[in-house]
Amino acid sequence: MLPLEDFPAVDVYVVCYTEPVSVVEPTCIAALNLNWPGSRLVVHVLDDGNSSEIADIVERLQFQARYMQRDAQIVHVARQKDFWNVSADDPLVHFARFFYGPMLQGRDGIGAAPCCGTGVVFRRDVLVSVGGQAYGSITEDYNTAMTLLASGFSTMFLNERMAFGQAPGDLSGMFAQRLRWAMGTVQILLSDNPLTRPGLTLVQALLFWEAAVHHFLALPTVLLSLLPLIYMFTEVAPVSALHLWEFCALFCSYYLANRLMMWQLHRAVEGGDQEMWRGSQMWVWLAPNHCKAIWKVGCILEDP
Repeated sequence: MLPLEDFPAVDVYVVCYTEPVSVVEPTCIAALNLNWPGSRLVVHVLDDGNSSEIADIVERLQFQARYMQRDAQIVHVARQKDFWNVSADDPLVHFARFFYGPMLQGRDGIGAAPCCGTGVVFRRDVLVSVGGQAYGSITEDYNTAMTLLASGFSTMFLNERMAFGQAPGDLSGMFAQRLRWAMGTVQILLSDNPLTRPGLTLVQALLFWEAAVHHFLALPTVLLSLLPLIYMFTEVAPVSALHLWEFCALFCSYYLANRLMMWQLHRAVEGGDQEMWRGSQMWVWLAPNHCKAIWKVGCILEDP
Protein backbone atom coordinates (compact mmCIF):
# COMPACT_ATOMS: atom_id res chain seq x y z
CA MET A 1 0.00 0.00 0.00
CA LEU A 2 1.39 3.38 -0.99
CA PRO A 3 1.84 6.05 1.69
CA LEU A 4 -0.94 8.65 1.47
CA GLU A 5 1.44 11.35 0.24
CA ASP A 6 2.47 9.15 -2.71
CA PHE A 7 -1.07 8.85 -4.09
CA PRO A 8 -1.55 11.23 -7.02
CA ALA A 9 -4.31 13.80 -6.66
CA VAL A 10 -7.32 12.90 -8.82
CA ASP A 11 -10.10 15.15 -10.16
CA VAL A 12 -13.34 13.50 -11.31
CA TYR A 13 -15.61 15.56 -13.57
CA VAL A 14 -19.32 14.76 -13.69
CA VAL A 15 -20.61 16.70 -16.70
CA CYS A 16 -24.34 17.30 -17.09
CA TYR A 17 -26.72 19.51 -19.02
CA THR A 18 -30.37 18.47 -18.76
CA GLU A 19 -30.02 14.98 -17.30
CA PRO A 20 -32.53 14.20 -14.53
CA VAL A 21 -31.53 14.02 -10.87
CA SER A 22 -32.06 10.25 -10.96
CA VAL A 23 -29.11 10.01 -13.37
CA VAL A 24 -26.76 12.65 -11.96
CA GLU A 25 -27.00 11.78 -8.24
CA PRO A 26 -26.01 8.08 -8.52
CA THR A 27 -23.10 9.12 -10.74
CA CYS A 28 -21.86 11.59 -8.13
CA ILE A 29 -22.25 9.00 -5.36
CA ALA A 30 -20.28 6.46 -7.40
CA ALA A 31 -17.51 9.01 -7.90
CA LEU A 32 -17.39 9.73 -4.16
CA ASN A 33 -17.17 6.01 -3.41
CA LEU A 34 -14.13 5.40 -5.60
CA ASN A 35 -11.47 3.29 -3.90
CA TRP A 36 -9.13 6.25 -3.50
CA PRO A 37 -8.00 8.31 -0.49
CA GLY A 38 -10.59 11.04 0.07
CA SER A 39 -7.98 13.71 0.71
CA ARG A 40 -6.52 13.05 -2.76
CA LEU A 41 -9.87 13.09 -4.59
CA VAL A 42 -11.92 16.04 -5.84
CA VAL A 43 -15.28 15.52 -7.56
CA HIS A 44 -16.44 18.38 -9.78
CA VAL A 45 -20.04 18.67 -11.00
CA LEU A 46 -20.09 20.70 -14.20
CA ASP A 47 -23.69 21.70 -14.85
CA ASP A 48 -24.15 23.47 -18.17
CA GLY A 49 -27.88 23.62 -17.45
CA ASN A 50 -27.40 25.69 -14.27
CA SER A 51 -30.11 23.64 -12.55
CA SER A 52 -31.18 24.40 -8.99
CA GLU A 53 -31.89 20.69 -8.50
CA ILE A 54 -28.27 19.82 -9.36
CA ALA A 55 -27.11 22.55 -6.95
CA ASP A 56 -29.22 20.91 -4.23
CA ILE A 57 -27.58 17.54 -4.97
CA VAL A 58 -24.13 19.10 -4.59
CA GLU A 59 -25.02 20.71 -1.28
CA ARG A 60 -26.50 17.47 0.08
CA LEU A 61 -23.57 15.33 -1.04
CA GLN A 62 -21.05 17.76 0.42
CA PHE A 63 -22.69 17.16 3.81
CA GLN A 64 -22.74 13.40 3.25
CA ALA A 65 -19.07 13.41 2.31
CA ARG A 66 -18.22 15.12 5.59
CA TYR A 67 -20.48 12.72 7.50
CA MET A 68 -18.70 9.75 5.87
CA GLN A 69 -15.38 11.32 6.93
CA ARG A 70 -14.39 11.62 3.32
CA ASP A 71 -12.35 14.69 2.52
CA ALA A 72 -13.48 14.67 -1.10
CA GLN A 73 -14.84 17.97 -2.30
CA ILE A 74 -17.66 18.52 -4.77
CA VAL A 75 -17.37 21.72 -6.75
CA HIS A 76 -20.43 22.94 -8.63
CA VAL A 77 -19.52 24.85 -11.77
CA ALA A 78 -22.12 26.26 -14.18
CA ARG A 79 -21.08 25.63 -17.12
CA GLN A 80 -13.91 0.86 -23.68
CA LYS A 81 -17.66 2.40 -23.32
CA ASP A 82 -20.35 0.15 -21.81
CA PHE A 83 -23.92 0.80 -20.75
CA TRP A 84 -26.03 -0.93 -18.15
CA ASN A 85 -29.33 0.00 -19.85
CA VAL A 86 -28.64 -1.33 -23.39
CA SER A 87 -29.81 -4.81 -24.39
CA ALA A 88 -27.49 -7.32 -26.01
CA ASP A 89 -29.00 -6.79 -29.46
CA ASP A 90 -28.09 -3.05 -29.22
CA PRO A 91 -30.46 -1.84 -31.98
CA LEU A 92 -29.13 1.74 -31.93
CA VAL A 93 -25.43 0.74 -31.90
CA HIS A 94 -24.67 2.45 -28.59
CA PHE A 95 -21.83 0.06 -27.75
CA ALA A 96 -19.96 0.81 -31.01
CA ARG A 97 -17.75 -2.21 -30.43
CA PHE A 98 -15.92 -1.73 -33.71
CA PHE A 99 -15.03 1.88 -32.90
CA TYR A 100 -14.16 1.14 -29.25
CA GLY A 101 -12.07 -1.81 -30.35
CA PRO A 102 -10.17 -2.34 -33.61
CA MET A 103 -10.50 1.28 -34.74
CA LEU A 104 -9.17 2.88 -31.55
CA GLN A 105 -6.59 0.12 -31.14
CA GLY A 106 -5.32 0.97 -34.61
CA ARG A 107 -5.26 4.69 -33.87
CA ASP A 108 -3.48 3.97 -30.58
CA GLY A 109 -0.86 1.93 -32.44
CA ILE A 110 0.09 4.89 -34.64
CA GLY A 111 -0.06 7.50 -31.87
CA ALA A 112 -3.40 9.13 -32.68
CA ALA A 113 -5.86 7.84 -30.06
CA PRO A 114 -8.55 10.48 -29.43
CA CYS A 115 -10.54 11.22 -26.31
CA CYS A 116 -14.16 10.16 -26.85
CA GLY A 117 -16.61 10.87 -24.08
CA THR A 118 -16.70 9.59 -20.54
CA GLY A 119 -14.27 7.35 -18.71
CA VAL A 120 -11.15 9.18 -19.84
CA VAL A 121 -8.25 10.00 -17.50
CA PHE A 122 -6.06 13.07 -18.02
CA ARG A 123 -2.82 13.95 -16.29
CA ARG A 124 -3.72 17.19 -14.58
CA ASP A 125 -0.33 18.87 -15.05
CA VAL A 126 -0.38 18.12 -18.77
CA LEU A 127 -3.94 19.38 -19.17
CA VAL A 128 -3.08 22.58 -17.31
CA SER A 129 0.02 23.08 -19.45
CA VAL A 130 -2.09 23.31 -22.64
CA GLY A 131 -4.62 25.69 -21.09
CA GLY A 132 -7.20 23.12 -19.96
CA GLN A 133 -10.04 21.71 -22.01
CA ALA A 134 -10.14 23.07 -25.55
CA TYR A 135 -12.89 25.49 -26.55
CA GLY A 136 -14.59 26.21 -29.85
CA SER A 137 -16.39 22.88 -30.23
CA ILE A 138 -19.19 21.16 -28.35
CA THR A 139 -17.09 17.99 -28.55
CA GLU A 140 -14.34 19.55 -26.46
CA ASP A 141 -13.00 16.12 -25.51
CA TYR A 142 -12.05 15.32 -29.11
CA ASN A 143 -10.62 18.80 -29.64
CA THR A 144 -8.61 18.52 -26.42
CA ALA A 145 -7.03 15.26 -27.60
CA MET A 146 -5.96 16.99 -30.82
CA THR A 147 -4.49 19.86 -28.79
CA LEU A 148 -2.52 17.46 -26.57
CA LEU A 149 -1.10 15.58 -29.56
CA ALA A 150 -0.21 18.84 -31.33
CA SER A 151 1.65 19.91 -28.18
CA GLY A 152 3.88 16.83 -28.33
CA PHE A 153 2.14 14.68 -25.73
CA SER A 154 1.03 11.07 -26.21
CA THR A 155 -2.38 9.50 -25.79
CA MET A 156 -3.35 5.89 -25.14
CA PHE A 157 -6.41 3.69 -25.61
CA LEU A 158 -6.95 1.03 -22.92
CA ASN A 159 -9.11 -1.76 -24.32
CA GLU A 160 -10.69 -2.82 -21.02
CA ARG A 161 -14.18 -2.46 -19.59
CA MET A 162 -13.75 -0.36 -16.48
CA ALA A 163 -16.95 1.71 -16.24
CA PHE A 164 -20.62 1.46 -17.14
CA GLY A 165 -22.73 4.41 -18.16
CA GLN A 166 -26.29 5.12 -19.25
CA ALA A 167 -27.17 5.54 -22.92
CA PRO A 168 -30.13 7.63 -24.16
CA GLY A 169 -33.27 5.63 -23.55
CA ASP A 170 -35.30 6.75 -26.55
CA LEU A 171 -34.90 7.78 -30.19
CA SER A 172 -35.16 11.51 -29.55
CA GLY A 173 -32.40 11.37 -26.95
CA MET A 174 -30.22 9.28 -29.23
CA PHE A 175 -30.69 11.63 -32.19
CA ALA A 176 -29.90 14.64 -29.97
CA GLN A 177 -26.72 12.95 -28.75
CA ARG A 178 -25.52 12.01 -32.23
CA LEU A 179 -26.37 15.50 -33.49
CA ARG A 180 -24.07 17.01 -30.86
CA TRP A 181 -21.27 14.62 -31.79
CA ALA A 182 -21.60 15.43 -35.50
CA MET A 183 -21.84 19.18 -34.90
CA GLY A 184 -18.77 19.12 -32.67
CA THR A 185 -16.51 17.39 -35.18
CA VAL A 186 -17.73 19.60 -38.03
CA GLN A 187 -17.00 22.65 -35.85
CA ILE A 188 -13.44 21.37 -35.38
CA LEU A 189 -13.06 20.92 -39.14
CA LEU A 190 -14.27 24.43 -39.97
CA SER A 191 -12.65 26.37 -37.13
CA ASP A 192 -9.52 24.37 -36.28
CA ASN A 193 -8.77 22.25 -39.35
CA PRO A 194 -6.47 19.37 -38.34
CA LEU A 195 -4.67 19.54 -41.72
CA THR A 196 -3.40 23.03 -40.87
CA ARG A 197 -2.83 22.42 -37.15
CA PRO A 198 0.89 22.87 -36.28
CA GLY A 199 2.41 20.04 -34.26
CA LEU A 200 0.34 17.14 -35.59
CA THR A 201 2.07 14.47 -37.62
CA LEU A 202 0.69 13.81 -41.11
CA VAL A 203 -1.04 10.61 -39.95
CA GLN A 204 -2.58 12.32 -36.91
CA ALA A 205 -3.81 15.24 -39.02
CA LEU A 206 -5.34 12.93 -41.63
CA LEU A 207 -7.16 10.80 -39.03
CA PHE A 208 -8.64 13.77 -37.17
CA TRP A 209 -9.59 15.35 -40.49
CA GLU A 210 -11.27 12.15 -41.70
CA ALA A 211 -13.26 11.83 -38.45
CA ALA A 212 -14.82 15.22 -39.17
CA VAL A 213 -15.15 15.21 -42.95
CA HIS A 214 -16.83 11.80 -43.17
CA HIS A 215 -20.03 13.42 -41.92
CA PHE A 216 -20.29 15.19 -45.27
CA LEU A 217 -20.79 11.77 -46.89
CA ALA A 218 -24.30 11.99 -45.43
CA LEU A 219 -25.19 14.38 -48.26
CA PRO A 220 -24.72 11.83 -51.10
CA THR A 221 -26.25 9.15 -48.86
CA VAL A 222 -29.49 11.12 -48.60
CA LEU A 223 -29.41 11.82 -52.35
CA LEU A 224 -28.92 8.13 -53.18
CA SER A 225 -31.80 7.23 -50.87
CA LEU A 226 -34.04 9.61 -52.84
CA LEU A 227 -33.06 8.30 -56.28
CA PRO A 228 -35.78 5.59 -56.42
CA LEU A 229 -38.44 8.23 -55.75
CA ILE A 230 -36.96 10.52 -58.39
CA TYR A 231 -37.01 7.70 -60.92
CA MET A 232 -40.59 6.72 -60.05
CA PHE A 233 -41.90 10.22 -60.75
CA THR A 234 -39.58 11.35 -63.57
CA GLU A 235 -38.47 8.08 -65.20
CA VAL A 236 -34.96 9.52 -65.32
CA ALA A 237 -32.58 6.63 -64.65
CA PRO A 238 -29.67 7.45 -62.30
CA VAL A 239 -27.41 4.88 -64.02
CA SER A 240 -27.05 4.11 -67.70
CA ALA A 241 -25.71 0.67 -68.67
CA LEU A 242 -25.83 -1.07 -72.04
CA HIS A 243 -26.37 -4.41 -70.32
CA LEU A 244 -27.83 -4.97 -66.88
CA TRP A 245 -25.48 -7.88 -66.22
CA GLU A 246 -22.47 -5.58 -66.60
CA PHE A 247 -23.77 -3.26 -63.90
CA CYS A 248 -24.69 -6.17 -61.63
CA ALA A 249 -21.30 -7.81 -62.09
CA LEU A 250 -19.39 -4.63 -61.21
CA PHE A 251 -21.63 -3.65 -58.30
CA CYS A 252 -21.78 -7.15 -56.80
CA SER A 253 -18.00 -7.52 -57.03
CA TYR A 254 -17.50 -4.22 -55.21
CA TYR A 255 -20.15 -4.96 -52.58
CA LEU A 256 -18.85 -8.48 -51.93
CA ALA A 257 -15.30 -7.18 -51.49
CA ASN A 258 -16.57 -4.50 -49.11
CA ARG A 259 -18.54 -6.99 -46.99
CA LEU A 260 -15.63 -9.46 -46.86
CA MET A 261 -13.26 -6.72 -45.71
CA MET A 262 -15.72 -5.52 -43.03
CA TRP A 263 -16.33 -9.10 -41.89
CA GLN A 264 -12.60 -9.63 -41.49
CA LEU A 265 -12.29 -6.44 -39.43
CA HIS A 266 -15.25 -7.37 -37.22
CA ARG A 267 -14.16 -10.95 -36.54
CA ALA A 268 -12.46 -10.12 -33.25
CA VAL A 269 -15.25 -7.81 -32.05
CA GLU A 270 -17.84 -9.08 -29.58
CA GLY A 271 -21.09 -9.30 -31.52
CA GLY A 272 -19.17 -8.28 -34.63
CA ASP A 273 -21.44 -10.00 -37.16
CA GLN A 274 -24.45 -8.15 -35.80
CA GLU A 275 -22.68 -4.80 -35.53
CA MET A 276 -21.29 -5.04 -39.06
CA TRP A 277 -24.82 -4.88 -40.47
CA ARG A 278 -26.22 -2.58 -37.79
CA GLY A 279 -23.42 -0.10 -38.42
CA SER A 280 -24.22 0.05 -42.14
CA GLN A 281 -27.93 0.49 -41.41
CA MET A 282 -27.19 3.16 -38.80
CA TRP A 283 -25.20 5.21 -41.30
CA VAL A 284 -28.23 5.42 -43.59
CA TRP A 285 -30.82 6.39 -40.99
CA LEU A 286 -28.42 8.83 -39.31
CA ALA A 287 -27.57 10.57 -42.61
CA PRO A 288 -30.37 13.19 -42.33
CA ASN A 289 -29.22 13.91 -38.77
CA HIS A 290 -25.67 14.51 -40.03
CA CYS A 291 -26.99 16.82 -42.75
CA LYS A 292 -28.83 18.75 -40.03
CA ALA A 293 -25.58 19.02 -38.06
CA ILE A 294 -23.74 20.47 -41.07
CA TRP A 295 -26.55 22.96 -41.62
CA LYS A 296 -26.65 24.05 -37.97
CA VAL A 297 -22.88 24.53 -37.77
CA GLY A 298 -22.99 26.59 -40.98
CA CYS A 299 -25.72 28.78 -39.48
CA ILE A 300 -23.71 29.24 -36.28
CA LEU A 301 -20.61 30.31 -38.22
CA GLU A 302 -22.64 32.80 -40.28
CA ASP A 303 -24.35 34.25 -37.21
CA PRO A 304 -22.61 37.57 -36.40
